[in-house]
Amino acid sequence: MVVGKSEVANQYATKVSNALAGALNLPNRGVKTRNLIVLNKTVIPAILVECLFADSDDADKYNAEVIARAIVSGLIGVHGSSDGEWKIGWNRNEVGWWYCTNAENKYYFTSQNSWKEIDGEWYIFDDNGYALQDSWYYDENKKGWYYLDENCKMIRGSKDKVLWKWIDSSCYAFDESGAWIK
Repeated sequence: MVVGKSEVANQYATKVSNALAGALNLPNRGVKTRNLIVLNKTVIPAILVECLFADSDDADKYNAEVIARAIVSGLIGVHGSSDGEWKIGWNRNEVGWWYCTNAENKYYFTSQNSWKEIDGEWYIFDDNGYALQDSWYYDENKKGWYYLDENCKMIRGSKDKVLWKWIDSSCYAFDESGAWIK
């Protein structure tokens, strides 16, 4: 059950309810209106989310990560297409590119996953799961700067030669690991 107390809260509650029902493959019980202090005493739009009933059918579908991602998706509209479909591999929406590893459970790479090698190319993802695109990235572990191109791929040279790339009116050199050579 998702409970909202204002028109704005009800809009968010509807999106969260839809996302949870889809992610957990449960009936969508919709948005309810209740007179609850946790909602009444807030000065901003607020919703209360009750994810599952504690019966055997719902309990078997409990997955905290899937629930958390569905709530985030409902709140900020990330991931999935406008019709809510997920597909394995690369996906794109109005925010950017992201990579789904499990469509059923709605898993995708995030910055917590660090660098990911996909089909022989290296990518880095932000906290929301979007691949960095046309941007610089400083890797604290490797102590170096890397550039992700328009296709979200790490720019890198080869064993035999350095790769030179024009970025914002300047030319930069990259070694085989992808690190910018200063």
